[in-house]
Amino acid sequence: MIERLNPKTNCVAVFGGEGNMGKITVGLFQNLGYEVIISDPKNPDSVKTTEAVQQSEIIFFSVLPIEEIEKIVGETEDLFGVEHIVIDNSSLKQPLVNAYKRLEEKGVSICSTHPLCKHDQPLHGQKVLILEVGKNPQKARGVAERLYKNAGMITIPLAFKNHDRTMIVVQLVPHLVMRSVGQALEKSGVNLKALNEIAPANFQLFNLSLWRTLVQDPRISATLITNLLKDKEGEALAQEIHTAVQQITKEKDEKELVKLFEETYSRLNREGLGLTMNEATTIVLERLANLQVKSITIETLEDKPGLLRQILLPFEEQGINLTAIDSHKQKDKVKFEIGIDENTYTPEALQTIVLALQKIGCSVTEITSSDKT
Repeated sequence: MIERLNPKTNCVAVFGGEGNMGKITVGLFQNLGYEVIISDPKNPDSVKTTEAVQQSEIIFFSVLPIEEIEKIVGETEDLFGVEHIVIDNSSLKQPLVNAYKRLEEKGVSICSTHPLCKHDQPLHGQKVLILEVGKNPQKARGVAERLYKNAGMITIPLAFKNHDRTMIVVQLVPHLVMRSVGQALEKSGVNLKALNEIAPANFQLFNLSLWRTLVQDPRISATLITNLLKDKEGEALAQEIHTAVQQITKEKDEKELVKLFEETYSRLNREGLGLTMNEATTIVLERLANLQVKSITIETLEDKPGLLRQILLPFEEQGINLTAIDSHKQKDKVKFEIGIDENTYTPEALQTIVLALQKIGCSVTEITSSDKT
């Protein structure tokens, strides 16, 4: 039997700390002043599993495949005790049930979480589910809430047992549909880059959603689809999607299709959701278009009150009108994308602006134009 040690308080072991979300999690704990130990199954040179558990009060699981968590717990569960806190950020919870039951019997405080965003999104304003596990979740929940709230995220409580069923629609539909469409487009040989350049509004929005899924780690989609289809509701939903595609593609009467689509929209739009979503997508498309007219990307390492005013002042002084402003706060910098009205733009004025921005510590990393000039 492996010897149990008294773990260090204020010390966190992040399993999977070299992965996409793992790296984010390491940074979040460090921002709160924790000492962080990284143990990653993919890197044999990282801290060993047993050593990480022995040294750390908090154990955070951020690993793929999710089933790896059961394996880690199986190897180390004799080292866990009432002094430990366990948290995870897995997108499915059923694979964790058995391992967490065993840890709960040892008095471990457990809280499961699910950040509802990708690793490359700024976390501020994004949602994260907080799921208490067992009868002793208070300490773990407190750590999890402090971790995410410090990043500016919105915490939403949800029952652990209800997670996978609740997430069937919001996880299964995009991954199943987008992976299926992606596979079909790949087989058809369509040039998506060329289509993207001439894309009408509907395709532009669809294409964004398609690639948002395709760029993710394929194991995420594979895990979600295979596990959610094991649930009766997930299986039924997938069958409804399959049936709907068959019904639509087999219908030869245009009037019947119109009737079908009108009935579907009427049922889905009972609370006026259609108008809300139309307005939201119109705003997204407008902002994208305004940025694409003539966009300048500015980066700075310093984030302080009044920064945006300093950045915008040179544009005002050169008489350049702006069409859009987007900011992206990243770990070590702030990035601004600014759309420029080409009717007020000259290369000389832009060069003057670039020099002025450099003087205040900013760098211009990209200038793009709708006419590719």
